[in-house]
Amino acid sequence: MIKAEVVQAYLEVPHAHTRVVRVRSLHLWKKYIYFYNYQRFQAKLKQRMPIEYRHALAA
Repeated sequence: MIKAEVVQAYLEVPHAHTRVVRVRSLHLWKKYIYFYNYQRFQAKLKQRMPIEYRHALAA
């Protein structure tokens, strides 16, 4: 997972892009990170989503 410090550092780096583009880019990254951590299926997790696997371990 990306930590808040990394996100904050990304926003503070001077880019040639406008803030609107950076905010849009950040939004897309957050969507991808959410997908990666909660929605994608993985063979090594027995074709479960990571969140399903975590719940199965907790039970």
